[in-house]
Amino acid sequence: MAGMILLIFANIALLVGFFFYFRRRIDRALATDSIVKAIQDEVNQMIVDFNGTTDRNIALIEERIGRLQGLLSSADKRIAVLKKEGEKTKTSEEVYAQLKPRGPLPEAPPPQAPVRVKSPREEVLDLHHQGMDAKLIASKLNKTLGEVELIISLGERRR
Repeated sequence: MAGMILLIFANIALLVGFFFYFRRRIDRALATDSIVKAIQDEVNQMIVDFNGTTDRNIALIEERIGRLQGLLSSADKRIAVLKKEGEKTKTSEEVYAQLKPRGPLPEAPPPQAPVRVKSPREEVLDLHHQGMDAKLIASKLNKTLGEVELIISLGERRR
């Protein structure tokens, strides 16, 4: 019987030892200090990243502001030159207005026969008959591809 009691006490002592051992391991794993430190480290790293990104963005903005200021000064110079040229033109127009023709006016050249201008439809069909592609005709005549294809298809129906 004494052996049995001794065995029960040994089991109880072993269980108490395991209890304290595992309790200490669990407390270490779930320690709030380590979790808080990990979160602080992560937040500090994010702040460093944000600062780096902000510095880069500010540098880009300052560089673009500098370019814009250069463009503005160039535009101001061109405006000043344009004003001077406008004044010169105005002065020359005033001088020419004061001059009067002295003597008979020269005869005008004989009128030429009026030149017949082709309609856009005729131009498209002529180019098509010369073997040009519809896309090329559209780009040459500044028309849409749909317009050119419609004119060609209607022109072929009339033949």
